[in-house]
Amino acid sequence: MNANEKLFINALMSRKFIEESKAKELFRDLLTNRENDIENAFPSQKEFDQFWGHVKDKLRTKMGLDIRKVRFVRGDEKIYLGICNVNSNLTNESYVNGLPTTRSPREIALFRVVLDEILRTEDTCRNGIDLERFLGQSQDAFMTQAQELSKNNNNEEKKGEGVGTMTQATTQQQVEAMGKMTYAEREIIVANFVNDGWLHRLESKHTHVRIGVRSFLELKEFILDQCPEAISEEWKNAL
Repeated sequence: MNANEKLFINALMSRKFIEESKAKELFRDLLTNRENDIENAFPSQKEFDQFWGHVKDKLRTKMGLDIRKVRFVRGDEKIYLGICNVNSNLTNESYVNGLPTTRSPREIALFRVVLDEILRTEDTCRNGIDLERFLGQSQDAFMTQAQELSKNNNNEEKKGEGVGTMTQATTQQQVEAMGKMTYAEREIIVANFVNDGWLHRLESKHTHVRIGVRSFLELKEFILDQCPEAISEEWKNAL
């Protein structure tokens, strides 16, 4: 990789994801070697796509990473780029259970339950869920959803789709840990996932959350597989 490619990768990795327009600005500044170089026009879409396409190919080959581009559907509708993990040995289900974050097992479990609730219906996919109502459920209600999640993971393993016993054991730990959370703990954890871009809080309805840009980037296949068919068809081209 040349110096510009390495700098572009470092910028993407440090930001997790970036608007395409900002990525074009970065590419222009790398070409001219001038920061915030407003005197020069953006490179063409073709030039930019060729550049990041070459970087994408090298990342996959050398580091097992990928660069993806998605439209933030039901959000600001802008185009974003982000670097994602690539591992062909993981199924969608096991990949979500082992999110590429430093989150604890119980935090990942809570994210999974929130994500499953968002993906449950066409309305929740489009308009999100009322987080205050959802997080305010009793521990019994949360445990019921978590146990359902654990059961689904076990069913996936029985289908021979590659979900290993380590993932299954971790999931059971997640279920038990999540059941002990207080409302305040749930609220703080979800807020952290919002800050990291996995979830998106609606400006018009501050109590509601939807799927965030980072989830669309890193969990694209899982989202399209788990959401209602009509939503999957609607989102396919955007993602």
